[in-house]
Amino acid sequence: MSLKSLIKCVIPRRLIAWSGPRRHGNVALTFDDGPDPEVTPHILDILRKHNVNATFFVLGEKVRQHPQITERCRDEGHQVALHGQHHESIAHRTSAEIAQELRRGIETVGQLLSVPWCYRPVRGILSSGLVLQAARRKLQIIMWNRDPRDYLKTTADDVLIDLSIILPGDIVLLHDRCEPSAAALEQILYRIQELKMRPVTINSLLCPNVQPRE
Repeated sequence: MSLKSLIKCVIPRRLIAWSGPRRHGNVALTFDDGPDPEVTPHILDILRKHNVNATFFVLGEKVRQHPQITERCRDEGHQVALHGQHHESIAHRTSAEIAQELRRGIETVGQLLSVPWCYRPVRGILSSGLVLQAARRKLQIIMWNRDPRDYLKTTADDVLIDLSIILPGDIVLLHDRCEPSAAALEQILYRIQELKMRPVTINSLLCPNVQPRE
């Protein structure tokens, strides 16, 4: 059994979620590393055109640089979650350093929006210390089970090829600093709709019968 499989078996979903329930037919589109001054507005325009909400895992330093874009995400009904203060993995730092970085990220986002309740570690790197510190701050860690590696792609078609399979309950990892993902987004939405599924936020995927926390 791989370490990833072991983590999935041992740690409950309330602490770490890799996917959502399949019975509701929902799919969560998530975007990491933003807000980006060029790509994020393009993505938001497409989501608004299709009346779709997604989840943006933002970096505190980018939120400070582009507060208007972050506020637009919230104002248009998207879920804004924490990706970190900086784009650096903190999983193998000391407990005190992990706690400080999480606190800084939470404060930065919380000063502009409401305090985030879910968190995705940079590069998806986990450690027992990171899981513990996130739990202490009541942050649910959100991973993913569908990754087209858009940061390695140069065209929309390349992204679409690696998203040829999308299933109910999937959490799709994309990046709103990658123009190929923005270029592919409309076709991704059409594909999800053709499969009779519904793109939603992480909140709606994991808690379909509960009012949004933000």
